[in-house]
This record gives sequence, C-alpha cells and structure tokens, in this order.
Amino acid sequence: MNKKKILFVILVLILIIIIGVLIYKKNSSQKEENKQNEITPLEEMTEEQERQTMISLYFVDTRK
Repeated sequence: MNKKKILFVILVLILIIIIGVLIYKKNSSQKEENKQNEITPLEEMTEEQERQTMISLYFVDTRK
C-alpha cells in the first residue's frame, strides 16, 4: 500500500512538470509572435514627405 502511494505521488509530480513545460512553451511562442519589426529609414524625411505619409495603426485583439 505504501509503495502505491509513493508511485502515485511520483506520477502526479511528473504530470505537473509536463503540463508546466507545455504551458511555458505555448506562452513563449506567443511572445515571439508579438515582437514588433522596426524599420529604420535610410534617410531623413522632409516635412513635405511627412505630410503626405499615411500611417496605419494595428491593435492586437485581446479578446482571444
């Protein structure tokens, strides 16, 4: 009876560790998707170019 309890506890701990690793990997892959790509211009923009520039904003959907 005592060996069964020890085996059960060990199996539960292994299960908890496996679930923790899977959750960590899932969260780390989501963080990589959220990284922003920054574009650095080759030259300065003039005021006229800035006035003609259209800026598009994208927001992350937090309701997922």
